Amino acid sequence: MRRMQSRIACGIAAGVVSLGAFAAMGQAEGAPPPAEPAATATPSAAEVFRRHAEALGGVEAFKKRKNSVSEGSVATDDGSYFGLLTIWNVAPNKTSVLVEVPGTISEHLFFNGEYGWALYPEDRARVLRGGELLDLAQSADSNAPVELERVYTNAKVVGAATFKGARCWQVEGESLYRKREILYFDTATGLMRGMRTQVTTVQGVRQSTVTMEEYRDYDGIKVPVRIRQEIEGSPAVTIRLTKYRANVPESELPDFELPEWFRQALERAAEAEREQGGGQPQRADRP
Repeated sequence: MRRMQSRIACGIAAGVVSLGAFAAMGQAEGAPPPAEPAATATPSAAEVFRRHAEALGGVEAFKKRKNSVSEGSVATDDGSYFGLLTIWNVAPNKTSVLVEVPGTISEHLFFNGEYGWALYPEDRARVLRGGELLDLAQSADSNAPVELERVYTNAKVVGAATFKGARCWQVEGESLYRKREILYFDTATGLMRGMRTQVTTVQGVRQSTVTMEEYRDYDGIKVPVRIRQEIEGSPAVTIRLTKYRANVPESELPDFELPEWFRQALERAAEAEREQGGGQPQRADRP
């Protein structure tokens, strides 16, 4: 159960990529596929990204969100796992993900814009490193959905494709977070319907597909309230949001200050680096 907990928490942080950001008033589950659109010229990636930003509610409205809190649940399709989920995002680049299994265990991930760590019951903790740290940093990039031209270099529309029953523009590009990703944008609405990417779990790097299945409007910003995540080698997971709030008081936000044990680890690592050439806990520096 503990390994399942870590795998799901890491997957949520990596694959969902900033809950409350990517969204669309999408096709309801079980509805027939949309009609084939009339032939149109293939847009550039920049045009697809700009249309997506407008469909989310616009750059100005989106950036008014100084922070957000998403609450809900996460469950595997096979019924083997159910947890309560809370995600905090603080602009421009802080996030925290809490997954709790009632009456048993919990995992609380943090990224403060530079370092990442995880807290567990009984005062246990660990430092996040490598791909896992970059995945969390990507999910913390609050303005990424309306700044996709900044996030993806050499992005290119490879053509039209059908993704989960929806006609989409397929865009491929290398992200600032050292991953090549495939994004799907609805040709009718301009909104993102999903993505294919890689995530780092406790079992290593895995292929992941994220689909936005149901959406709701919150104060002019469209937010996914049901997201399906399929990670290679793991049961499919469905995330359901029951509450979303933006610009909450600071008293409702977690503490992003480095824990004392982390500060001490940094000091020990710095000393080891000086004496033996060792490295400090990895920072989420981007290329």
